[in-house]
Amino acid sequence: MKKLIFLFIVLLVIFIPAFLFASSCNSGGAEYYIKFTTDGQEYLLTYGYPLDISKDAPMLIVWVGSVDDIQIYGTNWQEGIETPEILIDFEGWLHADINGEYLGEYTLEDNGIVGNYAGYGEFHINILDAPYEYAYYSAGGTVTITSFGDVDGAVEGTFEITFDLYVPTALGDSTLDITGDFRLHRISEDDFPYD
Repeated sequence: MKKLIFLFIVLLVIFIPAFLFASSCNSGGAEYYIKFTTDGQEYLLTYGYPLDISKDAPMLIVWVGSVDDIQIYGTNWQEGIETPEILIDFEGWLHADINGEYLGEYTLEDNGIVGNYAGYGEFHINILDAPYEYAYYSAGGTVTITSFGDVDGAVEGTFEITFDLYVPTALGDSTLDITGDFRLHRISEDDFPYD
């Protein structure tokens, strides 16, 4: 019996760290992130608002009002950090159907028109691939929130979004389809980096 207990403890010591390591590899080791794929290329955003070093993680804020607005923001660059080749800002708004209830699927429609299930939303993504900058706005898709923590906790979910180029030009694709997931740091309105 002692050998069986010892074997069980050894297996726990081996498998728990291996599981934790494997789960952290999904997001490049970042605690908070926005990760997405477009045209076979994967991007990982691990920073928050560029001008606020103290909030160095992708974030989510609930702006409480007559309709609770959920703001999401992430980027792949931060002031004082080595600049990536392609700079990306990802921001969006989700509008809750019922204040205080945020889990579920949000429909993104062209120009943020109200969807038919669990709220609606609007997103945009800016991509700076020097010397060109591309501004895309959501034209459709969904964002699903699967876990919603308290302030200073984590909010997790997935998304599939189709974006249209704000000013179509010959310099880039007129549409952009992305699929991804996120784990965001929930901050309070008081901790928002801008006044």
